[in-house]
Amino acid sequence: MPDPTDDLYRSTARLLDTAERLTDVDLAAPSRLPGWTRRHLLTHVSRSADSRRRMLDAARAGAVGRQYPSEEHRAAEIEAGSGRPAGEIRRDLRESLELLRSAVAGHPPDRWDEPGEWLGVGLRPVRRVVPSMVREIEYHHVDLGAEYEPADWPAEFVDGQLSSVVESMGSRPGVPPLTVVAAGRTLRIGTGEAVTVSGEPAAVLAWLTGRSDGRGLTVDPPGALPDLPPLA
Repeated sequence: MPDPTDDLYRSTARLLDTAERLTDVDLAAPSRLPGWTRRHLLTHVSRSADSRRRMLDAARAGAVGRQYPSEEHRAAEIEAGSGRPAGEIRRDLRESLELLRSAVAGHPPDRWDEPGEWLGVGLRPVRRVVPSMVREIEYHHVDLGAEYEPADWPAEFVDGQLSSVVESMGSRPGVPPLTVVAAGRTLRIGTGEAVTVSGEPAAVLAWLTGRSDGRGLTVDPPGALPDLPPLA
């Protein structure tokens, strides 16, 4: 069972602290995600928290909750919410994250393996709520472009994500054979003759997930970093 007092609490606290320090002008500025302002991004995080809370609420009642009705509905909610006053966006973020944390803390121990209907992947256990929300918060905190950088990611988050991202990249079309070396760990993507990319774990993860151009990483044999397809 996920521990509701650990990673999720710390990640939400850091994001809320950043959001509260942003002025109204700051929130209207572009985020690092193409086409999204910071208002779009924080609205997305709020709705992500709500979507997971709905699945927990349903699982607690013995039902199967649906994360979102559709991808189109999800996008429309974000676009509509991004036009609200900055104070409302900050308040919504705080309330949505607090409600999710309460739902996690109060979830019955014997209900974590109940299914929820996740957008894009179908039925999966609701125990995914906590780690998937931590991922949302940590990656999008960097995407906010408000002084929280990959180097600020917790070491345990980076360690876990390196393994899962490398594993998922192995099944993505267009990913070249690649050996990743970070903090003494060697991870392999694909088969065949591979370029080796090494560096600090957070810097490697940022590059693999499209949040860095890879500056500061080492390539062997020397040359340009391999081109990686965008994350789905």
